[in-house]
Amino acid sequence: MASIASRPPPASVSASSAVPSAFTILTSVTSTKDSDPPTVRFTNTQDLFNAIDSTTGDFLTVTNVSPDQFTEIERVREKRHRKFRFRRYNANSQILIITIPTDLHEALHLGLYLRYRDQLVRN
Repeated sequence: MASIASRPPPASVSASSAVPSAFTILTSVTSTKDSDPPTVRFTNTQDLFNAIDSTTGDFLTVTNVSPDQFTEIERVREKRHRKFRFRRYNANSQILIITIPTDLHEALHLGLYLRYRDQLVRN
């Protein structure tokens, strides 16, 4: 079976679309190795937000987050209108996994949205 990178791209969804399709974007992504997301130890919300701002990937693992601290992080995130998501939180292990939308992440979602929107409009 051919890998995604070696498959020919599908026909364009819309000739007028200025945004590349999600498939086109995926074929340009390469990975040299598998790596774990960066991990930080929670100390306070300001340091956590600084770590999120400096993370170049789309995931961040945070350790030592008590349930009360998790509630505080949620409150501050909503107050500051920050655009990251809580992927998983385990109160027993006190581990929080945060998803950070990167430009690539947003472009992939936009490509998928445009593809399905165009199909819905045609039907």
